[in-house]
Amino acid sequence: MESRIGFVKTYIDKLENLIIEYANVENFNSEWYVDTIYTYLKEICHVFNNEFPDLNQIISWKSQDALFDLKTVLAKLKYFVILESEKQHSVNKGEVLVQNTEQERKRVFISHRTSDSGFAKILERFLMNCGVAHENIFVSSLPGNDVAFEIAKEVKENIKNSVLNIVLLSSSYYESAYCQNEAGIIWYLDTTKVIFALSDVTEKNMQGFLNNEHKIRRLIERNDLLFLAEKVKELFASDDVSPVALNAFVEDAVASALTEIERLKQKENNNVLQKTSDGYYVTTVLEERYTGNTRFRCVRINGLLPVNQPYKSDETHWLLFDSSLYKELKEGSKIKFRPSSIKDLRDFNDIKNTRNIYIKHLEVLI
Repeated sequence: MESRIGFVKTYIDKLENLIIEYANVENFNSEWYVDTIYTYLKEICHVFNNEFPDLNQIISWKSQDALFDLKTVLAKLKYFVILESEKQHSVNKGEVLVQNTEQERKRVFISHRTSDSGFAKILERFLMNCGVAHENIFVSSLPGNDVAFEIAKEVKENIKNSVLNIVLLSSSYYESAYCQNEAGIIWYLDTTKVIFALSDVTEKNMQGFLNNEHKIRRLIERNDLLFLAEKVKELFASDDVSPVALNAFVEDAVASALTEIERLKQKENNNVLQKTSDGYYVTTVLEERYTGNTRFRCVRINGLLPVNQPYKSDETHWLLFDSSLYKELKEGSKIKFRPSSIKDLRDFNDIKNTRNIYIKHLEVLI
């Protein structure tokens, strides 16, 4: 048992060292850093396939989420160590460990509109970081859902088996007859209900079955996430979630969720660029800035590159490159590029909150 725990701890040490390196890395999205993270995570998925068969599914494998994926897997490994230590402690005391098959069938159901799936995914990860097994969480945005009027059989079964129903309300949720039917079933069931709402829903405009008789909570509120964690503890602590593990990781789970929510909100509010299938960013040049250095040119792009921290309200991103290259590039040019490094946010005398981006490859399309 001890050697098994020690083996897991070697991977925990590797991942924690990567987090330390991240704090000292100047280039947040450097290919080296992302590749190193995912090399370790692929190895962990392979080595611990029996212990964590669902691990590959909960990792996003997207470069902009690399740090979050790292922390999620790290929490899983630490949780595993705590559970194994508790088992060893129980064996040493002569206690008999009994699996409760009835308890193992307990589910969490997340009802939401497909258009809000990004927020639902954050809730799913939050529950997993609190210790709920991935296979015990059902997210209603399955392919084909939200289109038909009748509730699908699989959805019905999972609502029926759920002990915790989470509803993510939004104006688009109310516009869906399918979602309203889910809400009706959840309202009828005598189960624990936690109602979260996005910013466009308030107590004054709640409607349908889940109206203002129910308290709404916000994903951006730390206390509301702690409330959900407490419900998880009450409902699952007797089976697949250790109270010790929950107490140990709930603060990290809340912090990670709040960070992800802020990033998702800012992606919606800002023009955050997404990679094409071949690994490029496509955008246009808005303006050129004189750097005072004839060696370099500096141009502002339309949009922001993904970074692992909240954006400033007036943040701008600029490509910095050798002035002898890309002579045809000018204001209004449509370009595709791959960055080699993304620098820290900094202020200059003439402009504030800027990021300089060095490029590996750039093509002028128009």
